[in-house]
Amino acid sequence: REAAKDPEGTRRALLQACRSLDLLELHAQDMVRLAVLSAHATSDPHALDSGTLCGKLFLHLLSFRSGLEAPANAEQRDSLYYENGILCDSISSLVTQVGLVLCTENEEHPAYRLLREKNEGCTLSLASLSGLTCAHSPSGRAYIVENEMVFAQLCDKAAQFSSPLICTSGQPSVAALRLLDLLAAGGTELFYSGDFDGKGLSIAVQLCARYPALLKPWHMTPEDYERCRSEIGLSDASLSLLQGCAGTALEKTAHVIEQHRCAGYQELLIPQLEADLMETS
Repeated sequence: REAAKDPEGTRRALLQACRSLDLLELHAQDMVRLAVLSAHATSDPHALDSGTLCGKLFLHLLSFRSGLEAPANAEQRDSLYYENGILCDSISSLVTQVGLVLCTENEEHPAYRLLREKNEGCTLSLASLSGLTCAHSPSGRAYIVENEMVFAQLCDKAAQFSSPLICTSGQPSVAALRLLDLLAAGGTELFYSGDFDGKGLSIAVQLCARYPALLKPWHMTPEDYERCRSEIGLSDASLSLLQGCAGTALEKTAHVIEQHRCAGYQELLIPQLEADLMETS
């Protein structure tokens, strides 16, 4: 299609995309930033931007190389970059946690160790996570919330936590997935709690599918929904997302939400979440 409109420009873009992939494979042992790779391969640091023809062709090459479909959204795109050794949004892709043991070369990172010992939260960028070799929980469990305010409220009692707590701030970023991948690689049990709406349940379903043997919904039962149900109606778009819960552990919860057509909020479950974080057995 593009060649019919601009054959020379399309030829140049395709050659640049192929040259970029070739350079990437020559340095497969190192992480590289997208703009740096683009500058070295094409002399233009923006040639591989996802909005350019060259950038789109490059994404298709990466997808083919990885045996995947072309990314359908920004999260899939950034994940594809990362899986191929490319740092794209390495500073603004963030995840926050308290209590995890974060290691480089199988030794706990000294700065993160001090924060853990002081029970202080720590926001990690994708750039900082790329330097970690492993992560684990002292209790063998880690709990996850999507809501920043809930995380902050719970962390007021972080000194009494028996297990670490992670905040994804909504849809998990590539940084959040990288951290969860490190924990899953070490066999850490994961528990996720989100709001009772289409987005909250769809995130839970996605994470359960990504970590089927390790991740379980956390206080997301129909009974939990009844405890925190509001009078705030859900949009048709939010309700439609609940259809993705069919056949999953959250199917019954989704059905109850569809009946009431109202959201439920994590803030009203803080006492229950807090109790689990302090549980020692």
